[in-house]
Amino acid sequence: MDIDTAFLNSTKDDCVYVRQPPGFVNPSHPDWVWKLHGGVYGLKQAPLLWNKHINKSLINLGFTRHEGEYGLYFRNTLDGILLVALYVVDLLVASPSARVMDVTKSKIKSLYSIKDLGPVSKFLGMNISQSSNGDISLSLADYISKAASTQGTPLHKQVHTPLSPSVNYFNDKSSPVEDITSYQSIVGQLIFISNSGRPDVAHSVSLLSRFLKDPRVVHLNAAHRVLQYLYTYRLRGLHYRTGSSLGLTVYSDASHGSLTDLPFSTGGYVTLLSGGCVIWSSKKIKTTICLSSTEAEYIAGSEAVKEIEWLSNLFKYMNLKFDQTKLFVDNEPAINLSKNPVYHPRTKHIDLKFHKMRHVVEQGTLTLDYVNTKDQLADIMTKVFPRDKFESLRNELVVELKH
Repeated sequence: MDIDTAFLNSTKDDCVYVRQPPGFVNPSHPDWVWKLHGGVYGLKQAPLLWNKHINKSLINLGFTRHEGEYGLYFRNTLDGILLVALYVVDLLVASPSARVMDVTKSKIKSLYSIKDLGPVSKFLGMNISQSSNGDISLSLADYISKAASTQGTPLHKQVHTPLSPSVNYFNDKSSPVEDITSYQSIVGQLIFISNSGRPDVAHSVSLLSRFLKDPRVVHLNAAHRVLQYLYTYRLRGLHYRTGSSLGLTVYSDASHGSLTDLPFSTGGYVTLLSGGCVIWSSKKIKTTICLSSTEAEYIAGSEAVKEIEWLSNLFKYMNLKFDQTKLFVDNEPAINLSKNPVYHPRTKHIDLKFHKMRHVVEQGTLTLDYVNTKDQLADIMTKVFPRDKFESLRNELVVELKH
């Protein structure tokens, strides 16, 4: 659902005066000004005024705004939970009951002029489809095609990995990029694609993001390569199975000091729900220099736990029942460090904020188990792999979708 001229519905909560617009100037008082009584397009606080207005409207309709995610509203009904996702003027309504959803949409239409776009097929650049059995698929095929065309990325050959493992991106002597904004533009679009539905390029995009201030030709070529790879596999995406248990399965991994010329480690994680990825991350552990692979894995696990707690609280606040979360790590010393709260001389220097994993293990809010490195799905978040290894991990996270 798309709300027409949404900003004009809001009311002002303070005094704002504007010059008389062309064509509406009072000839007797050309120096007079107008006092605004509501939000208008171009007013810097107009988005905030509109958000306050729609928030009040949805609450009056019986919705509760989620305290941990202000763009999410929910209402528990006899037919199940009713959800509304709000992004500026776009509304996405979801419910197990078509009747409840239709009634809700009618009530919203009575308040605003709305375009009802029907069953969702696109939202925020994502292609969304729902099968007859309730499975949901999400891809960015259209956005990827448009990005590749806009950036002038050559598409005459297929590319099967985002980056080449044989290239040293941190010690390259190639020339600086002449137009730095061209590189920043490509990486900006890659960040959106990665964050929205392509976890398979998260590590590549994270790596390229580290050169935004001083990109070299090798980095610009690499950014185009990532777009080439995405275009080659643009029909892949995320798939969520209906009827699956509501439980989180999380894989956490770290690569200790793996980047040439940098002492920092890389940490990453993937979170699965209903068979598909819902949260993933690949980031440099830049708050500290890890002295061992155990320390890097321990810190990466604690970062994953923070996201687990956020998502778990998202469920709890809406009174949704879910299974106990499972966290898998491929470093046994890091697991032992989390499960055994005794004095550890070699890790006593670790900052208190990184003991999050140990804390939740003691609380029993998740189970922490070992996974063999060959089955560690988060490995794709911390390293650049050759094609065979990359595809074996990629195929577990991003699947070929039917179109």
